[in-house]
Amino acid sequence: MAAHHRNRRLLLVGALALVAALGVVPTAAASPSAGPPVAAVSATSSIAGRVTDALTGEPVDGACVTAAVLESADAPPEMTACTDASGDYLIDGLVDGQPYTVIVRKSDSTYLREFYGGDHGEGWLAVPFPADGHAVGIDVALDRGGRVTGTVTSEDGTPLAGVCVSVGGSTADEYAGDSTCTEADGRYSVVGLAGAQLWLQADALTGPYLRATYASPDGSPVVVDVDETRAGVDFVLQLGATVSGSLSTHPAPRSRGPASSSKIALAGGPADRSAPMQAATSARWGPTVALTA
Repeated sequence: MAAHHRNRRLLLVGALALVAALGVVPTAAASPSAGPPVAAVSATSSIAGRVTDALTGEPVDGACVTAAVLESADAPPEMTACTDASGDYLIDGLVDGQPYTVIVRKSDSTYLREFYGGDHGEGWLAVPFPADGHAVGIDVALDRGGRVTGTVTSEDGTPLAGVCVSVGGSTADEYAGDSTCTEADGRYSVVGLAGAQLWLQADALTGPYLRATYASPDGSPVVVDVDETRAGVDFVLQLGATVSGSLSTHPAPRSRGPASSSKIALAGGPADRSAPMQAATSARWGPTVALTA
């Protein structure tokens, strides 16, 4: 279950980082009315609702609300609208019959990302569409957190762009904050849950650098208060090694059955040119091989 949550979170991290990199362009105008807007008549579906502050109940102006079909290879394009001064939004032009959910983010703020149904993305609900296809009252309340900022560099001090920085809790399944990617100058800014123990991790994903977890001088996690900014949470990523080749196994004894589905698991440190990286197959009775970086 923990691995499922981590994988789902990584998928979300990639999708949201792409939206942030490209820039959010509203595709529907927010309703000017004081209450939840009434969907216009159209041949497609729509979603309308209000975004508020979870603590005060006040409307949140300028929040970006995205209607998306998650975990689907054939998902229709995402549609985004921004809330008006009353916190209201309207997203029109949606594909009929799709299991949309709503994701809300407000950039340049300490509001945490939220999904319709709550749980900040660890769980979400599909929007319930009535027979006419126009869902209203799809309201979302945003929690305030604290901000963590820093830089990600290589060992020689070069800023690293496109590194994913994520905020995790004390357990793999515990949500504690959002994720982001570093800018061209290696800087990042991410919001974490106020009062929680925040463990930050930097991952170059497809790059040659090893993943790193932030360690404070005393080894304690990062803790932020509401609307606080904690600066100087920096990462230095070590250059790893690339291993390539082919794997084969000897035929297993007939009485034991074939050696199926071999996997290579690498264990080792940075590419210091001296320490060999060990690899072993997970197939029963298969060989163990040593690979050198």
